[in-house]
Amino acid sequence: MKTICVLWTAYPRWLNPTSKKEKQTFEAFNLLGELGNKKGYNVVLGLEKNYSSGSFPEVITLGKKNTKIRNQKVDVILDRCWNSKTWKKSKLKIQETTPLLNNPILNNICWDKFKTTDLFQKFMIPSYIVSTNQELQDLAKKLPTNKIVIKPNTGIMGRGVQIRSKENLPRIRTKKLVQRFIDTSQGIKELDIKGTHDFRVLVLSGKILHAYVRKPKEGLVANIALGGSVQHVEKVPQKVKNIIKKIDDKLKKYGPRVYSADFLFENGTNPILSELESTPVIDSAYKADSSKNKQRAFIGGIIDELIKLIK
Repeated sequence: MKTICVLWTAYPRWLNPTSKKEKQTFEAFNLLGELGNKKGYNVVLGLEKNYSSGSFPEVITLGKKNTKIRNQKVDVILDRCWNSKTWKKSKLKIQETTPLLNNPILNNICWDKFKTTDLFQKFMIPSYIVSTNQELQDLAKKLPTNKIVIKPNTGIMGRGVQIRSKENLPRIRTKKLVQRFIDTSQGIKELDIKGTHDFRVLVLSGKILHAYVRKPKEGLVANIALGGSVQHVEKVPQKVKNIIKKIDDKLKKYGPRVYSADFLFENGTNPILSELESTPVIDSAYKADSSKNKQRAFIGGIIDELIKLIK
């Protein structure tokens, strides 16, 4: 029986859940294991640092049971590790012997926000890199909105994102990506969505699977990890579909792929690509019972993409 490995940096706390959030993650990855088992594959969790020539000295099974087993050969890897400065050395080395979903180059494009904006600038607003407080102040004067967005150049889950007025700029110590502020307060008129939001679309090798709207708990950043709420929708606006098609045309050379594309609707009608993410959540966006079928379809679709990579 072939084996799918979920690649992690260190054994996650959710393997022994003590909170509701950890339990949701635990159940989601065990669902991935169960669905993989039904398709005839073993599913295990292994640590990146332990990988060697297509196998792991120790893994934990995912599915109905979570059991440690020794010396496990694997056939394909679902990469759920955060990216690092050494990704070329580590991930490309792994890919020499075991295929990865996603391809490390695609993963890096999604992780590095400046690379994303450089490659897909037609669908995004201009982004700028600043390294000093003076550069930030000088740039802020040139941007057309009173609020500006300041982000780490890499990262996910909204960590480190700041929305500041020009009169209240932070002091920076490292390189930051800076953009003008996009006002989403008019919602998404076509979908009758009210107020500040972002719109996430889940994509599997060019196919739009489903989409949902995220709304902030407070303030302007809507990421679920920061307390944002989720509203699943049944329709994806045609303007968004057209952009996804053009994005995926550039990414398809990297083989089977799973990613999400986040959009901000300016003036309620104009979708602007905010970012891409190559490790979209399979747990926290699917808390409601009404979303469980979508969750199963998404996880099942990920397994199908992994199977395409097995030789």
